[in-house]
Amino acid sequence: GRLQYLNTMGGTLDDSQRHIIFVVTTCLTVVILGFLGYGELAVLPRLAKQQGNTICKFKHDSVFYGCMKSFLGMALATILITWPITMQENLSEEEDAANLSSSINFCETDFQNSRFIAEPANTVSSFTSYLPLATLGFLQSSGVRYWICFLALFMIGTGSSLLHASLTAVTQGGDELPMLWYTAATAFCGFDIIFPGVRGLSSLVGLTAVASTVIYVKFRANFVYFYVIFSIYSWTVILSIIYISLFMNWERRPYGVEFKRNVLWPIARCCGIAVVVASWVWYLDMFGCSFAKQHSQESFIWLIWNRVLHPLWHFLTSILAFLLIQFFRAADGFSKGKGVPVIRWSAAPVVVFPGTTKAD
Repeated sequence: GRLQYLNTMGGTLDDSQRHIIFVVTTCLTVVILGFLGYGELAVLPRLAKQQGNTICKFKHDSVFYGCMKSFLGMALATILITWPITMQENLSEEEDAANLSSSINFCETDFQNSRFIAEPANTVSSFTSYLPLATLGFLQSSGVRYWICFLALFMIGTGSSLLHASLTAVTQGGDELPMLWYTAATAFCGFDIIFPGVRGLSSLVGLTAVASTVIYVKFRANFVYFYVIFSIYSWTVILSIIYISLFMNWERRPYGVEFKRNVLWPIARCCGIAVVVASWVWYLDMFGCSFAKQHSQESFIWLIWNRVLHPLWHFLTSILAFLLIQFFRAADGFSKGKGVPVIRWSAAPVVVFPGTTKAD
């Protein structure tokens, strides 16, 4: 088999760092499962009792089935585009590793079937997941904060595609920096709903984004810095979702029970499921690669790590990122008196407010 010129991400971390990541992932799972359990067993029955036999004013498409259709579409597109590339004969000559300057690598074998695309499955799955959803959201939304979110998502897709195609330091920054900007932007969306009217909030979050960018650029070679910053932003967004969906008193507003039960919670539920599954997919992808390499390249286990796990991470996180923006848009619009939004499937579950043809 061909050599991996760079360490896989898991290989660059010592045992204590791996343990910390395992603990963080486990804690995240416990928090999300507790959130989902409390919502399903305590909050939803109470909302159903409050709503009683009242007929829903609006008919909503299923968020979960909408996400599954989006997922299958991404997977099919990725297979159709990747298959011809992987069917090319294996290259026999080792490529010059001088230009491979990224500090991380992934389990997919580098430049095995193409001299121009290091990791075909990872490259194509980035292109078929983040970019279409970012474009859809940008075209169907209004409001600067949401345009910034979708622009960051588009940059993630572009940077991720280029990183997996080239494995250079520049393209690694093009992938990871937009991830920090996206989570900073969505954290602001959550803060602004929980603390409406707070002056200087956007400036404060913007300053943290600038500081995060400076820290990342200075310590780019050390993945731990990126992981810590990204985790702080991500936990902030997750806690915002939990508070907004469970503890904000939407029921006092007209149609608030219907909004919370049929719009807010279904989106929050799918976000929670996606977070848990994506987190463990990423963990297995990063830290199980050495195990997979012990098997032959014809084995099913090697196929999973070589061609499946990281594209699966792309599919899950792109849908999650899209849903997070829909969640904040729904809560923001309803709190500002735009009415009860309707969930419609338009290549992905989209929140549409009454009297509009766009998402806003």
